[in-house]
Amino acid sequence: MNKNLAYFRLIQSSVILAIILMLFTGCSNVVGEDGTIAVTGLTLSQSILNMTVGGEDKILYAIVLPINATNKEVVWDSSNKAAATVINGTVTAVGTGTSDIIVTTEDGYFMATCKVTVTLAIIGSIPVNGVTLNKSTLNLIVGGAGEQLTATVSPGNATNKGVFWDSSNKAVATVNNGTVTAVSPGTSEITVTTAERGFTAKCTVTVIPGIVPVSGIALNKNTLSLTAGGSGEKLTATVSPYDATNKAVIWGSSNSNIAAVEDGMVSPVSEGTANITVTTANGMFTATCIVTVSLGAGGAVAVTGVTLDRNTLDMIVGGATERLIAAINPSTATNKAVAWDSSNSAVATVNNGTVTAVGPGTAVITVITLNGGFTASCTVTVIKNINFGVKFVWESNGIVLTAEVSESSLLVSENPLVVKEGAVVKITAPNSFSTYEWRVGMEVISTENTCLFNAETASAKPYVINLLVGNPEKGTSIEITVQE
Repeated sequence: MNKNLAYFRLIQSSVILAIILMLFTGCSNVVGEDGTIAVTGLTLSQSILNMTVGGEDKILYAIVLPINATNKEVVWDSSNKAAATVINGTVTAVGTGTSDIIVTTEDGYFMATCKVTVTLAIIGSIPVNGVTLNKSTLNLIVGGAGEQLTATVSPGNATNKGVFWDSSNKAVATVNNGTVTAVSPGTSEITVTTAERGFTAKCTVTVIPGIVPVSGIALNKNTLSLTAGGSGEKLTATVSPYDATNKAVIWGSSNSNIAAVEDGMVSPVSEGTANITVTTANGMFTATCIVTVSLGAGGAVAVTGVTLDRNTLDMIVGGATERLIAAINPSTATNKAVAWDSSNSAVATVNNGTVTAVGPGTAVITVITLNGGFTASCTVTVIKNINFGVKFVWESNGIVLTAEVSESSLLVSENPLVVKEGAVVKITAPNSFSTYEWRVGMEVISTENTCLFNAETASAKPYVINLLVGNPEKGTSIEITVQE
């Protein structure tokens, strides 16, 4: 044995010893009455060896467990000494064939085996120096099609390109000549090993359950009797088969004014009959329960909900009020009384559904039913605007007007802008406000920060152009530039 090989084996032994220490430190020991620590297991560093006649010897390492066992002595043997012999773990290829190298502990007679395949060395052959797979990961579905892994032996002109395939967990995935088949959910590692020199490549296979289609659905009740204004009742849907992949269902009522349903909970609304139907998302299978609702004491019809005609509302400080309309469900409910509330009365107030803008900001207007306490909400956004009035007379060219936001938010320029007969002027405000609205009278002529005004087509003289801008701060100056 040369010095380099001896050094390599020393390093390899150290690595294996380090791995053993990491894996098995802390394992519980079996201690005899005499204080000896019994052997509990045995493994080999390799389970497969491929060798050639006259080639280099290979070393197998026996790992006795636990690492602090009292008696670590082992015995080596070969099942076919005409193919391979073994001395203290060093395997020598003798002739073509196969042999099982067996190691046995003296304490407990635990055994481990390595299968050795010996072939003839081909004169002038090109040795293998590696192998790769076309995929390092693979996802399969139970019951789905298998997938072929392709092994590439290096170099491409290697003489012996034979390989062996194996699966680390055949209960999850099997492999046959590279074709991987899913067996059950889980993970498995597929390994390809070159027949010459034992190079390996691996692919991690993840198997997920197959899709199990829905075949039917049933309800726990086919009929149900309830009282208007009384308690509801929960229907339970059972999807078949029990292991169906998609068990999602959709509930519906043939007449929600009589009986409403949400996630299987049936609520009686008013007198009458309604069909409650549950439908599977997969396959559209259905089951139905006939619900009969009778009037309760005094014939009262309970409220089941309330909605508003709008969910959002934009308003301007000092602008027109807005009216929110609440709809009570069912329409036949006995007590339709509601109460209104604002989350921020400094922004917006509400009186019987009429909303008034007070100051910039947001507020949530909520309506509450007195019967049942059902609610609906509308978010109100209030902005503060400033109105600059510019009076147009005639026969001048160009002016810059400056104004400042005041407490009243309304400024009218004292400086008239005089333009020529038939002139078209461009009026520009700073591009720093959230909204713009230029008006001549009630007509909106632009919603940008600039507008064009045609004096020739205007219907009346003198002209007043008003600019409304969104959310100015008090004390902000605005400069309006007019160009003919």
